[in-house]
Amino acid sequence: YLLGPKINAAGRLGKSDLVVKLFTETEPRAARKLALLLTSLNEERKLISSNNLELALKSISNSSINYDKCVISSGDLHQGVAGIVASKLVEIYGVPTLVFAETILSDGSAAYIGSARSICGVNITEMLKICSKWIDRFGGHEMAAGLTIKSENFKGFVDNFKGIARNFWGNRQALSKKSYDIECSVEEVMSEECLEFFKLLSLPDIIPY
Repeated sequence: YLLGPKINAAGRLGKSDLVVKLFTETEPRAARKLALLLTSLNEERKLISSNNLELALKSISNSSINYDKCVISSGDLHQGVAGIVASKLVEIYGVPTLVFAETILSDGSAAYIGSARSICGVNITEMLKICSKWIDRFGGHEMAAGLTIKSENFKGFVDNFKGIARNFWGNRQALSKKSYDIECSVEEVMSEECLEFFKLLSLPDIIPY
């Protein structure tokens, strides 16, 4: 959570080349400037995510969620943070969630590009397969997926997906979380080998600025 979000933020905001430049930079001063820029982009990403979540929440009806057993949010949202917003909505409502950003594809056609997130026991890619006739393309795994839908197919997709979500919800598998007891000491877990590995990840004592 210290490095990952900063690296991901660049890609989410369409500036992933900065990460490549940072990872291949050999001059410390230049590398520090790039690192600070990534930190700034991450703060921008946080603000966009917060604003998009607020917009999505305003368009959501609790009564619809109770009936449809899913959340589908679309509109003037940022494609790069759709997955983050979808994950937040899953945490809030506890149902499969799809968040779409309206966009124009390279061929000039209008489309909805979305990120889907689900809950344990409800396979999101299986749900998408059933209504794939409405989807231009999609991919992912049982808990998360990405998809693109042409604008003319969006309403048909939404109507069909809601029915599928209700069916999957009724047949969802109750999965219990397992707990594990680790019968060993801190000294055993943090062995000499582990500590030597962690040392390789540490920064030098003095970084020239």
